Amino acid sequence: MRRDSTNKTKFILYSCITGKAVWIYPNMCRESIRKAYYRARKFEKERLSGWPQTMARRKGNILRFLSDLGVSITANLSAERRDAVRKIAQVAEELPVCYRDFYEHIKAENKNR
Repeated sequence: MRRDSTNKTKFILYSCITGKAVWIYPNMCRESIRKAYYRARKFEKERLSGWPQTMARRKGNILRFLSDLGVSITANLSAERRDAVRKIAQVAEELPVCYRDFYEHIKAENKNR
């Protein structure tokens, strides 16, 4: 018998700190939830430990892209293109905010154990 694809059950884990949903799994089997949650915790710890290196690599890629194009803000470009180059350079300087709710939940969970 097939399950109706519109009515799938999901396992939703809520943060013990904020009460927001921090992890969703599309299955209700306990064993698969346990394994997937362990893998997600491991991946999240690795992701946050390498966050500064990831951001440095992204910044380098954007700046290399600009240099490969051979353009700079001081180049003889139209005003539109100069603004576009300036915006791309600003993107390289601004680091995106790292989503940490799941990681904070993991830390609080470990502390409570």
